[in-house]
Amino acid sequence: MSDLKEEQQGGAGPVRQNISAGEPVRQNISVEVPELLGLVDFQYCNFVRLASNNTDVRIAFGDIGPTGKLTPRDGFALSPIVAKSLHKALGGQLSKIESEHGPIPESPVEIQILVVKNKAETGESDS
Repeated sequence: MSDLKEEQQGGAGPVRQNISAGEPVRQNISVEVPELLGLVDFQYCNFVRLASNNTDVRIAFGDIGPTGKLTPRDGFALSPIVAKSLHKALGGQLSKIESEHGPIPESPVEIQILVVKNKAETGESDS
């Protein structure tokens, strides 16, 4: 049995990681990825809430309507590697938009970030 596992990163290409050594090894691996933008449903969202721990980053999307009522839309749990790839990709897209159309104003709704620590990190026990 191999100590290698493959993980698909958003836009960064697959990585083979030697699990026993814990070190990523970059390899060129051919992966067919369909054009996803034409295959998914899109929903308008103007509110996002984040939570993270040492194993994942969770992103919840919602829509705050004119009455101030929040309607939950969808949520995703990402590995830290994919979350970092998403961060890089979003930064690139926003820089491109700003270079073509000028500065993007700050949102009137602040993004709420919640960091959740597991019991091992906080030293808590189940007793």
